[in-house]
Amino acid sequence: MAFGTIKADGILDSNGETLNIVDAVTNEAHSTAKGYMSAADKVKLDAIAAGAEVNSVTSVNGSTGAVTIQGFSTANNTKLDGIEAGAQVNAANTVVDANYVATDENFTTADHSKLDGIEAGAQVNAANTVIDASYVATDENFTTADHAKLDGVEAGATADQTKADIDALNINADLLDGQHGAYYTGYTDTAVSNLVDSSPATLNTLNELAAALGDDANFSTTVTNSIATKLPLAGGTLTGLLTVDGDAVRSDRTGSTQACFSARLNGVEQANISAGGTAVFNGNVTLQANLDMQDNDKILLGTGDDLEIFHQGTYSEIKNNTGDLFIRNYGDDLFIRSADDIYIQPQESENGIRVIGNGAVELYHNNSKKLETTNTGINVTGTATATAFVGDGSALTNLPAAGVSLGLAIALG
Repeated sequence: MAFGTIKADGILDSNGETLNIVDAVTNEAHSTAKGYMSAADKVKLDAIAAGAEVNSVTSVNGSTGAVTIQGFSTANNTKLDGIEAGAQVNAANTVVDANYVATDENFTTADHSKLDGIEAGAQVNAANTVIDASYVATDENFTTADHAKLDGVEAGATADQTKADIDALNINADLLDGQHGAYYTGYTDTAVSNLVDSSPATLNTLNELAAALGDDANFSTTVTNSIATKLPLAGGTLTGLLTVDGDAVRSDRTGSTQACFSARLNGVEQANISAGGTAVFNGNVTLQANLDMQDNDKILLGTGDDLEIFHQGTYSEIKNNTGDLFIRNYGDDLFIRSADDIYIQPQESENGIRVIGNGAVELYHNNSKKLETTNTGINVTGTATATAFVGDGSALTNLPAAGVSLGLAIALG
C-alpha cells in the first residue's frame, strides 16, 4: 500500500533529538523510549473491532453500553479560573461561609440545613393544603391551621407576659369602662332575673329544666314523634282497641242531627247514640253488669212504647197500655211474693183478692168482700149455695131455726 512521500530535513523526538525513522518503526518501545508502540499496544489495537467508536466502553461506574462523556466546556474553565490559587477542596463549611458575605445569592450552612429538611419530591409551588396532607399532624409540623392561629395573634403580643406585666397595665378590676364592679354585678343579676322571670323554685335552674324534660337533648323530636302517634283533634281512624274508663267519651254537639256515637260492623251501623240522648242499637245488647236507671227513668217496650217498667220514687210499676198483659211461666211454679200484703184489683182501686200478711185471704165481688179466711175457718158474707155437702152438719152452730132451706135439710137428713 502506498502512503505517499514525506519530505523533511529531519524529525525530532520528544527529547529534541533527530529521530531515526527506521529505528522508530522497527524497534519496540521501552520505558525510556517515548513515542514507540509496544507489542502489547499492538495486541490491544488488534482487539478493537473495526468501526468501533472512540468513546465506546464496556462499563463506566457499573453502567454498560454506550456512555457519552461530556466535554469540559469554556464555562467550566471559567469556573475553575475563579477558584483562587491554593484553595482546599476539603475546606469546612464554616471556612467557606466566613469568606462570603451573607446575601441572598450566597448559599450558607443554614441554607443547607433547610434543604436537608425538605422531603424528596416536594414541589416548590405546592399549596399549603398539599404540604399539610404530606405531613403527619404532630407538634413538629407547621400546618395551615397553625398559620391561621399566628395570623390571629396581634402584632407585638408576648407569649411570656407575667402577672407583674399585667399589673403594670394598672387595670382596675373594680372600675371597668368607667363603671364600678357593682354595676356589672347588678347588670348580671338583672339579666339572670329576667331569664328566670319568676319561674317556680323547682324550675329556675338549667339543671331543673333539663330534669323536667327528662334530660332529653332531643326533647322536641321526642315530643313530635309521640304526638304523631296520637289521634288528631279533627278525628281519624283507630287501628286498635279503644278502652275508656268512666265518663271519658263525651260529645258536646250543638244543633247537630248526627250521632254522637256510632258503632259499625263490616260497614253496617249496629249502634248509635244521637245528640238528643236516644240510643239506637240494631243488634242485641249484652250487659255484663247492672242497668242503672234513676227515678222515673223507664224501660219502654213495644213500637209505641206500650209497656213501661219504671220506679216512681216511692213505688214501682209495670204498666201495659195496649192489649192484654200475660205473665207466663212455662218452667214450673209462679211465685208472687211481698213483704206485706198482696192486692189483685180488677179495676182501678177496686179490690178482687187481698192476701193479708200473716192474716186473712179475702175474696171480693164488685169490690164487696164475700169470703174471708180466719184462723179457725172461713167467714161468708151472704148466701152460700152449694149442690152438695159432705158431713152430717152436727158441727154447724148458730143456725137459725128456719135458716136452712129444704134442699139443705134433705141433704143433711
